[in-house]
Amino acid sequence: MKVNFYVIERYISRLTNGAAASDPDSLDDVLTYEPEMDLMLRQAREDGNETLLRLAIDSLVASPDGRIDAFAGQVHAFSDDDLVDLLSHAFSYLWPDEMP
Repeated sequence: MKVNFYVIERYISRLTNGAAASDPDSLDDVLTYEPEMDLMLRQAREDGNETLLRLAIDSLVASPDGRIDAFAGQVHAFSDDDLVDLLSHAFSYLWPDEMP
């Protein structure tokens, strides 16, 4: 399935460019990102894109090489590993009954 980058980037940028991303130590506690995760999910639901977002995050976490760096954001230079950790937490937080 081919997904439009800009659709997914719009949601993920809530995490990578949001308030929590402005603190360089925030990745030490991914719980600080949960308010942005809630906003990301709410926006995706309002747009009718929750399933698309869930599948995209799952895909990025499962196979990040050469793809995940495009979502690094502008506020903090997230490494690929940081993004995988952040998106893994987002997935388990937002969809706790799903297998990542």
